[in-house]
Amino acid sequence: MMERKWLAALLPLTMMGAVSLAANPFADVTPDDWAYQAVSELSEEGVVSGYPDGMFREERNVTRYERAQITARLLAKEDQLSDRDRRMTEKLAEEYGGELSSLGVRVRNLEKQQGNISWSGDYRLRFFDLLEGVADPEKDIHHRAGDMSSYEDARLRISSKAEVAPKVTVNGRMTTLMSFGETGDKDVKFDRANVRWQMGKNSAITAGRQGIRLDQAGFFWDPDAAYDGLTFETGTDSFSLQAGIGYPQSVHAMWGQYFYGGKSEMESWYARIAGRAANGSELSAFYWKDTGTMKGILAPSEGLKASMYGAGADIHLGGKWDAVGDYIVTHFNHEGFGRKNAAYRMAGLRWGREIDGVPGSKTISLSYIAADSGSYLFGVTALDETDVLDYGLMNGMDTRFWSAYAGYVLTKNTKAGLFYHFGGKASGGRQKYTPGPKDTWGFKIDIKF
Repeated sequence: MMERKWLAALLPLTMMGAVSLAANPFADVTPDDWAYQAVSELSEEGVVSGYPDGMFREERNVTRYERAQITARLLAKEDQLSDRDRRMTEKLAEEYGGELSSLGVRVRNLEKQQGNISWSGDYRLRFFDLLEGVADPEKDIHHRAGDMSSYEDARLRISSKAEVAPKVTVNGRMTTLMSFGETGDKDVKFDRANVRWQMGKNSAITAGRQGIRLDQAGFFWDPDAAYDGLTFETGTDSFSLQAGIGYPQSVHAMWGQYFYGGKSEMESWYARIAGRAANGSELSAFYWKDTGTMKGILAPSEGLKASMYGAGADIHLGGKWDAVGDYIVTHFNHEGFGRKNAAYRMAGLRWGREIDGVPGSKTISLSYIAADSGSYLFGVTALDETDVLDYGLMNGMDTRFWSAYAGYVLTKNTKAGLFYHFGGKASGGRQKYTPGPKDTWGFKIDIKF
């Protein structure tokens, strides 16, 4: 006889329609059969169809292919099912996924369980001034560091997230940057490519290219930067711990040819702890150890070893006001940058916050940054600030400057920002060739989709 477990599984689904007394279309199913009503209603709903000779053949075992056909018909009526029946149908779809695929049936929920991919992206249009590069006494004074050039560029990023197993996702992000007026196509790079296992509400392991957080303000280390490695994070609503080992890919992209001999010389590990108060205030501290030896063209002949540690705070002052600060020290094994300990200091005030998806939300901030020569060696900040910090590192100078920013959320997915760096000063190093960093400004529009 037809397997009772299989037909019994379909019995609850007979309630999906308004059929109360369906006619029996099968000559071999009598009103005395235990499954008479179920078979009649499933036939009325088009879920089971029997055989061309008008027989149901309950004595015959149902093949997997026939079960898949029945499941496909249920999926076609998925919108009519209750939540319980929909879950049952999804389980059937998972069981007979191979047969359904051969039938050409797309199963949304099955795809979700086997790797449902979601897509998102953002587009940034930017106009800005940028300081020129390293000071060179052989060049004309008009090309020395400290002079400025105006740029316009656009960045497009496409992000994907695929759930490949319960609590396991594969994440990627493709990025391309185009400077207007330049010829040739820009390469598309992956600045995110990782697999993440969400072990609990606040605990996860991530392997691959990812973003990490070190300082509070993001002036020293941009969370958008790429870190290739293995990280672990855990915590509660008021405490968090993150640790990892790997390679700071974005740092290497900026300074590899100058300070590092190769990727193997960049291996590092780090740990960061943070505590949060009920009013949103946060205190944090981190330690970073570069396990390799820097042997690039600007590193000393015997090589350079370094580590760094830092602490930061984002304190809610009341109303819409917050105070933000970071103090970071980079320690060298000898005075490769004129000192063994190079300090980076940042302090600022912020009013309001830009909240994505909330039109009309806005922020204004004013910050002061003081960076000793060499303190920014491991830094990789957002491009809005990096030109002044790059200027100090590449010219071997201590730099000081002010940074002002205003941001406004225009629509649910669009925001605009204006920054201005001013009052820059430099000392030491190649100062005799450079007048110090000039004022720079920029404007950007970000659109998310």
